[in-house]
Amino acid sequence: MRWIKRPLRGLQEYAERRFLGSALQSVLWRFRHVYKRGWAEGYLETVAHPHRQQLVDAVGKLDPLTSILEVGCASGANLIRLRERFPTVDLIGLDINARAVAVGQKYFADRGDTRVRFLNAHVKQLQSMPNRSVDVVLADAVLMFVTPDRIQTVLAEMGRVASKALILNEYHCAGLVDGHFLGGRWAYDFVTLLQRELPQAKIQTSKSSFVGGAWDIYGTLIEVRL
Repeated sequence: MRWIKRPLRGLQEYAERRFLGSALQSVLWRFRHVYKRGWAEGYLETVAHPHRQQLVDAVGKLDPLTSILEVGCASGANLIRLRERFPTVDLIGLDINARAVAVGQKYFADRGDTRVRFLNAHVKQLQSMPNRSVDVVLADAVLMFVTPDRIQTVLAEMGRVASKALILNEYHCAGLVDGHFLGGRWAYDFVTLLQRELPQAKIQTSKSSFVGGAWDIYGTLIEVRL
């Protein structure tokens, strides 16, 4: 199978760079619950994954907070952990997959939590949000599916919406400003890309606690103080 996958991945990279952009990834994630049965429900079972605590700790450095937005939240595993740490903060989750959003909404509704709001929307819908409308914007293994033609715009919108910080857990490597394709995911030099949009921001990177595969090489927690 490897000999088949390699040329297909090469074709995917060419297509995403040249003419498809993020269209293919958008379709794959919008219908992920169809070709991966039980994915939306099963995602909640990953709430104890070690890297989520690392994200919560990073957000905790920014306390006091009133609002947190997660881009690409799926069913809300990170939001569950954030709620444990911040019981009164308004949480917003945005995801393109309607099934994941429904599962997340039900989880919090069943617990009577009315301060968690889910939006079934594409990341480009950030454009409709006011400047500095949330304290923190979080992205966890999401920007790796944003193609080179869109990544700068997405980072700019995240920086515009956040008032305190961005917290990113992504594939990062210095020098990869134009992106490096890794089996269906993109690695970027996020520090350089962020400095272009947010020249006054203070950016700190550390090794992501998400391990395995390309995460061991590229996995990075990026904390951006605005």
